[in-house]
Amino acid sequence: MIELDLKPGEGKVIDYQGQKVAVYKDEKDRIFAISGNCTYEGCIINWDPVQKIWVCPCCGSRYSLEGKVLKGPATVDLQKVKIKED
Repeated sequence: MIELDLKPGEGKVIDYQGQKVAVYKDEKDRIFAISGNCTYEGCIINWDPVQKIWVCPCCGSRYSLEGKVLKGPATVDLQKVKIKED
């Protein structure tokens, strides 16, 4: 179990069960959790609060809230992760 300290519209990368997980809370309090590692170079992705997308700082790949590739060079979507909140 984990306690997420996220406000609606906020995203961040957390450590969860030994892996980096990118989590986002939408305005309806739904949580989206995906692998925090870019599928192209493996770098830890960052949250872009303006565009509300995940961005790899190494290769520039962009991912949706749900981990879908929006712009490459990555061609593989980020894997969804099931997390349990407190």
